[in-house]
Amino acid sequence: YKSYSKTFFCFPFFIYNNTKKLLKVMCCFFLESIVFFYKKVVYFSCSSKGTIMKSKFKTLVSLAILFGVLFTFSSNIANADTATTAAPVAMKVAIVDIPQVVAQSKQVQSLKDEQAKKLKELTTWIETAKADISKQSTPAGKEKLTKKYDAEFAKKRELNAQDYAKKLTAIDQSITAAITNYAKSKGYSLVLTKSTVLYGGDDITAEVMKVVK
Repeated sequence: YKSYSKTFFCFPFFIYNNTKKLLKVMCCFFLESIVFFYKKVVYFSCSSKGTIMKSKFKTLVSLAILFGVLFTFSSNIANADTATTAAPVAMKVAIVDIPQVVAQSKQVQSLKDEQAKKLKELTTWIETAKADISKQSTPAGKEKLTKKYDAEFAKKRELNAQDYAKKLTAIDQSITAAITNYAKSKGYSLVLTKSTVLYGGDDITAEVMKVVK
C-alpha cells in the first residue's frame, strides 16, 4: 500500500511535464489499479480486514480523481500548444523608400533653404573680414585682426552645426513617427527600408509621402 501511495503522489507531477502518450499510459495504470483494489474489497468485505481495505479503496479513488484533474489540465495545455504551433499568425511587412520620402518632405526642404541662407550670410561675412584685414597697414595689425576673425568664424560654425543637428534630429523623429503611426493604422507588424529588401513586403512609400510633412 505504501509503494502504491508514493507512486500515486509522484506520478501526476512527473507526468505533467511529459507527453500526452505517457499521460494516457498512466491513466490506464490507475484504472487497472482501481479494478484490482475493487476486487480485493469485494473479497475481504466479510472479513475482519474489510474495513481497512475499504479505507484504502477510498484513498485510491480520491487519488485517481486528483490524477484525472491533472490529466485533463495537462491535455488542455498540450492541445493549446499544438494549436499555436500549427497555426502561426501571419506577419504583415511594409517597405518604405526613405530617401524618396525625405526628399519630398517640406520640413527637410525648409531646413535646406535655411542652411543655404546661412551659408550665403557666412560667405558675405568672410569677404567683409578679408577686406577688413587687408586694410591693416602693419603685419602685427593684420595678425591680430586675423586671430579675432578666426575665433568668430569658429564660433559661428559651431553654433550653426549644433542648430542644424538639433533640427535634423527633430525632423528624423517626426518622419519616423509618421511612418510608424501609418503602418500601425494599417495593421503592419514590421516596416523595412526599401533598399534592404530584395523581395516581398507591401510598398507603402506613396501613402507615407501623403502623411509626412
